[in-house]
Amino acid sequence: MPLKSIHETFWEGFQGALETTPSDAPNLLKDYIEVLLTSHQYVQGIPQIEAALTALSNESNAKHVLCCNSVAMQCLSQGMSQDALTLLTTADQLTISSSIAQFSDDTTRKRLRSITLNNFACYFKKHGKLHTAIQYLDRTLKLESSTKATDNPAGTHLNICAILSEMGRHVRAADHAKCAIQLLQYDNTVNPTIKSTDSLLAIAYYNYGVELEHLKKYDKASVAFSKGHAVASKELDANHPMLNALAKALADAQRHVERAKGYA
Repeated sequence: MPLKSIHETFWEGFQGALETTPSDAPNLLKDYIEVLLTSHQYVQGIPQIEAALTALSNESNAKHVLCCNSVAMQCLSQGMSQDALTLLTTADQLTISSSIAQFSDDTTRKRLRSITLNNFACYFKKHGKLHTAIQYLDRTLKLESSTKATDNPAGTHLNICAILSEMGRHVRAADHAKCAIQLLQYDNTVNPTIKSTDSLLAIAYYNYGVELEHLKKYDKASVAFSKGHAVASKELDANHPMLNALAKALADAQRHVERAKGYA
């Protein structure tokens, strides 16, 4: 199919969706961008992308912000950093406190802003600016703590943990991993049927154990890996990489403990 036909087909379908089923329009745009990125034709599609984003902003600022964030992360993964930064900046400007009138309520604005700040952190981490990434994640945590409508901030704590670990700041990294565990355990108590929380809890235990190993606290690391393995075993397939990683980490930590006690 000629490239021009791809553009025309998308635009006709997108406009039709806006008129009949507006909720489908953002997904059409994301699918279109994926096709362009796969075929290395993103630049040629910029006019249609910008027009679609403008149309979405007229329909719903919330959808516009979500789409900007989604496309920004797609661009970042493809090495199109400037495009990613431009889209994140747009989302940032749309979600500042003075823009509350553009959303149904301030809770919606804060939820969208926390997504945007988190993605800014991803952008700066990708470019090796770890201190700046931490600053954005700290802002995200502050925002998430001010409203109950955001996703569980445990994920943000784990992102901070990963960056601090990369910076060699393992004490603080362990603190954030432990905080994530506590938040997820509370979530499990309130919503025991949400399995995705179990998956994240297993990851949190793993990260906590790794940070404790960096601090030479192998006995506590062994406990963390054991708890993570128990959580993961309830949900994940026996050959799942996370389950295998936890089993290996547990065995390694236990060997360190045995050597310290003179058993090996």
